[in-house]
Amino acid sequence: MHGVKTPVILVAALSLLLTSCSETGGPTGPAPSDVGPSLRTITGTVVLPQASTIDASALEVLSLAERSPVHPGGGFTLRIPDVELPQVILVTDDGPEPLLLGYVWPDDVGVTVDAHTTAAALVAMNPFTVMFSPETRATVSAAAQEKPGWASLAALIEASLEGSAGGNLGLALEPATLQLAADVAIDVLDDFPPGVSPFADPWIENATGDSIVLANPGPFHFAASIAPVDGGAPFVVLVESARERVSVDPGWPPSGGTAGVTWTPVDLGDGVFDIASTQGDFSSLDATTATGLASRANLARGIIELLAIASGVTFELDARDLGISPAATSSALTPATRSGDTYGFVRALAELAESESDAIARWFWGENHVDCGDYVADVCRLLWGLTFSTEVLAAGESGIPFFAGLVTSEPQDNRTVSQLDGIMVVVVDRSPPRAAFAAGAPFVLPRSSIAFDASGSTDPDNDASELEVRWDWENDGVWDTSWSLWKTAEHVFDEPGAYEVVLQVRDPHSLNDSVTHTVNVGGGEATAKHVVVFRDVVPWEPEVPPILEQMLEVLGYTLGPGTGQYEVVTSGDMSSIELVPHSDLVVIQNDQTQGFYDAYARNQVRFMSFVHEGGTMLWEACDLGWHGGSIELAGIVLPGAVTL
Repeated sequence: MHGVKTPVILVAALSLLLTSCSETGGPTGPAPSDVGPSLRTITGTVVLPQASTIDASALEVLSLAERSPVHPGGGFTLRIPDVELPQVILVTDDGPEPLLLGYVWPDDVGVTVDAHTTAAALVAMNPFTVMFSPETRATVSAAAQEKPGWASLAALIEASLEGSAGGNLGLALEPATLQLAADVAIDVLDDFPPGVSPFADPWIENATGDSIVLANPGPFHFAASIAPVDGGAPFVVLVESARERVSVDPGWPPSGGTAGVTWTPVDLGDGVFDIASTQGDFSSLDATTATGLASRANLARGIIELLAIASGVTFELDARDLGISPAATSSALTPATRSGDTYGFVRALAELAESESDAIARWFWGENHVDCGDYVADVCRLLWGLTFSTEVLAAGESGIPFFAGLVTSEPQDNRTVSQLDGIMVVVVDRSPPRAAFAAGAPFVLPRSSIAFDASGSTDPDNDASELEVRWDWENDGVWDTSWSLWKTAEHVFDEPGAYEVVLQVRDPHSLNDSVTHTVNVGGGEATAKHVVVFRDVVPWEPEVPPILEQMLEVLGYTLGPGTGQYEVVTSGDMSSIELVPHSDLVVIQNDQTQGFYDAYARNQVRFMSFVHEGGTMLWEACDLGWHGGSIELAGIVLPGAVTL
């Protein structure tokens, strides 16, 4: 769906599974009592702008439960999950993306779907609203309609429908729409007091008899690996979490908390045991290991929470029934987990859920539910685009509820406990190491060797000489070296690009920590085939001549639209000019007018999407000069959240 992540640089049962449940779409009857949510029926009307030439009878409405046709007058009847949260329904044609969205509240029986409900749905689908209660969603929805950007968002959606072309809500087709929806959501959440996510790590307590209890106060699952010190057979236990205990209050970022603790009892018997807990890094889904067991449970919880932003469905499903490939999970989620990249994780999860939408449909309904799969795929594309847009505008804030803790929580402690006559005694409480490394240079040329030094890694319980390290040169989920006590290494990158290098360190008790740094290889004008210079006026004119053109001509570029040429483009073309990743070098010039910076602000998600897909952009961030423009006043978030 999307290109490889490039960090911003300022330079019998089987036969049933293989058939759809009906030719007309939707379950052929009420959902089975033991699979999927219960359903209810709504009626509604799709309202298109007066100037639109779209044929309403060619449209369909889609929920997590079923697909239904739209009648010539715009009316429809649709079954939807009967849930306590509001939910999004989609209006589609044969285009690549939905045209309109409905936002259905739990008490709604008849609904209207138009530009305003689409705006409400897009704002509500912001990733920062994950785990919001129905009351909180109602508060945020009402506040959004009072924001200055609300009318502009609805008008932008309506204008995009004033023609015959459909499928207009994707990042590729209408990035300005998703940008404005993200901006309104941030503006609303910023009105509330900022919070934190104070979810604590699990702990161990004594219990009656020979048992202990593993306490989990957080929203995600852990798994404990329990190994008898005397050499008995080790085993793993899932440390459950209860979603209904979690509450999230709005804010920028939102604040999360739990109203209680989930207790998991374990019958140990007498003896001494090493107990290590983890929330998993998605490198394995093998339920016989603590990492795999926790990863599988949190993958299931993560998919439910992501889709619940749109579907409203939050009920628990058995993680063992989720038939997503372990290899697909590892390659998608492990890199973002290792690098602590919350936005990258949410986007990767949305992309994974889109590609595995049929498996998720079977998980929900117990059959290969085509309509549910289509809903999941369409919603995940929107969630991907809204997450990316929010990341661009968020100025570095990454405290997305649930997901931030899942990705960035500290490694868990390892404890040795003794159990004698029903009494538990904590013998040792060990802490994990702290990974650190330095690269020989932040920028290197392709095919040049670069040195890496991990000797700065430390451990509170062990000498640094006892720590082992291993490296992943591209953060692709595959370790490129074996464990070694040797702390230095060298590597050669053959191709230009921005590479995330991951170091993992482990101590003698297998407690570990990882750290990620970016190394930039090549880049700049040497890799550009065509240069696009954006400006409305020459910087510092008339005192300073157009020096940039002189530089480009010295480098061999000529004026023109082709290979080996450069163009000078005004802000009026920012929303329409085609920018080609891996070919164009985009230059945003210094000292522009306020109108220029305002135009960039309206299109910044579009520019950053170009960078994400592999393009290179040079941002000359010097303002308030001869032409008076202010980057800050325009509301621009500079690439990489660099501040003025």
